[in-house]
Amino acid sequence: MVGLLLQAIFLSHTEIWRHSSAEPTKTGTIWNTIKDVTHFTFLFAQEGDLMMDFSNIIAPELLLDGVFDVTLAATFYAPTAKFPVPQTADLILPLSNLSPTLPNFFTIDDDLGAETKISLPENTVEAFVEIFCSGNSAEEFWYLNTPDEFVPYFPESTGVVGKGPFREVQVLVDGKLAGVVWPYAVIYTGGITPSNWRPLTSYGAYDAPTYWIDITPFLPTLLARNVAHTITLRVHPPAQREITDDRENEEI
Repeated sequence: MVGLLLQAIFLSHTEIWRHSSAEPTKTGTIWNTIKDVTHFTFLFAQEGDLMMDFSNIIAPELLLDGVFDVTLAATFYAPTAKFPVPQTADLILPLSNLSPTLPNFFTIDDDLGAETKISLPENTVEAFVEIFCSGNSAEEFWYLNTPDEFVPYFPESTGVVGKGPFREVQVLVDGKLAGVVWPYAVIYTGGITPSNWRPLTSYGAYDAPTYWIDITPFLPTLLARNVAHTITLRVHPPAQREITDDRENEEI
């Protein structure tokens, strides 16, 4: 069997797909997932590095000793009169840790958040931030977490997790709040009661939702002074025990 983990695919340091694996079985599991990545056309139209983070847990004492056999394929469709070339972004800039060898997502567990420096072309007319955000480990079921003021009433043996059942992801432009999103609760294939997700999985388990913030009103700031500007991603309240992952990319 294999461990159930969150996975991601990055192209040119920009996350284009976040997903999870199927619930393992003793005899093995086969599954297929498909995602439309048309709005990342700008990235596919040029040379770049493709990274797939498909982590695994090997723990024989937990009967987790299996391996993944993964095939990744891309299908490109030529435009037709009925389906012409779609309108997509002219430029996509990654908001990530830009690591050349490790997954490019940010791990946000404090009030400071994670920052990326960007510079926009002078002829930019629209700008949007697309956000991937997921809770892992003690944050996987953040929507069931207990408010901090009530945690002391429970014995430690109960495993109660604090920080409360609310999460807000904030986007700041040069330190000024530009917008917020409230993540949807995604239950993965082993979540709560694994048998609930056979044969159908819950929403977002194989294709995590993204959230968009229009930062076009901040273009006068982002285009001023011909210098790099800071985009900050912040989680409120801060995640429990360093386990909230926020993976983002800005699309222009």
